[in-house]
Amino acid sequence: MITNTDLKGTAMPAPIVAEVGQSPTTFEFDIAHHVPGRLRLRSAALKGKVRASEQARRHLAQIEGVTSASASPATGSVLLEYDPNVIWPSNVSDVLAMHGCAVGVTEAQTDAGAGWANKLASAARDWAINALAERIALAMISALA
Repeated sequence: MITNTDLKGTAMPAPIVAEVGQSPTTFEFDIAHHVPGRLRLRSAALKGKVRASEQARRHLAQIEGVTSASASPATGSVLLEYDPNVIWPSNVSDVLAMHGCAVGVTEAQTDAGAGWANKLASAARDWAINALAERIALAMISALA
């Protein structure tokens, strides 16, 4: 932190002064979609704003491990492609936060995450029941023969 010492010798935060026309480098995003290596972020603050979208894209492209960044002012989204060996998929939010991005999860994303877990559990249960039924049927056929 940049500090400034007043006459009494105590440290006080010094203001960071931006030039005229500069915008802050804090971005607020929601995670719209995420699979390891590919992340789509959305922000209402970028929708319809070409300059802000480009600034966000350039800012995110500078993060170590990001291999590609593209922004769409029409949708207010930024698509990041990253190397999962450099940025662990489970740590994406932390990495973005360290680079001045406040990240949340959209309601649709949380609902989709719960839906996938239920579908996966249901599929595993159905597979186990079918496998057990096949083994019982084969055992009964071989016992009769």
